[in-house]
Amino acid sequence: MIELLSKKIADFIIAQNVDEADNRDVLIYGNTLVISDLVSIIVILIIGLIFDRLICSIIFFLSFAIMREQSGGYHARTHIGCNLVLGINTALVMTAVRFFGNNLRVAWGLLIISAALGLTSFMLFAPREHENKKLEQYSKDALKKRSIIVWLIVSVVQIVLLLCGHTEYAVSVGLSMVSVSIALLV
Repeated sequence: MIELLSKKIADFIIAQNVDEADNRDVLIYGNTLVISDLVSIIVILIIGLIFDRLICSIIFFLSFAIMREQSGGYHARTHIGCNLVLGINTALVMTAVRFFGNNLRVAWGLLIISAALGLTSFMLFAPREHENKKLEQYSKDALKKRSIIVWLIVSVVQIVLLLCGHTEYAVSVGLSMVSVSIALLV
């Protein structure tokens, strides 16, 4: 469905500007990425609203996306599959936030677990390349360093959130790190 919509948008753009006809494949690809990202954002927002944890779902998604950008990991075969996995993952995280998000002991325990799991998985497995996106060795080395730096920044953010009393937000960040670590292992 996303691909069909992307093609229709590309054809509309070409109809408005015939000079873009040579760029049809590029237009379709770009449209597909934008539409897929919009669907992902809508899924995150809807789940956040359903669980009455809109800010937590946004925080989860942002930290998840930032870490995944550097580390790689599991990729679904289709955009629908990707959004389904993202939706299930977000719903599970929001369920955990709802039940454990205000428990300071759980939040500190999650910090320790997520930081250790994140560092271990990032050091051992990041970056995980995708069959459609092969990486050169120098790219792998640079991405590994960046993923560990991002891990450090996310861990510090999690600590600051805990120290400021925002345990639900800290739990959202911690569970994003756990989710990325699992994506690296799958």
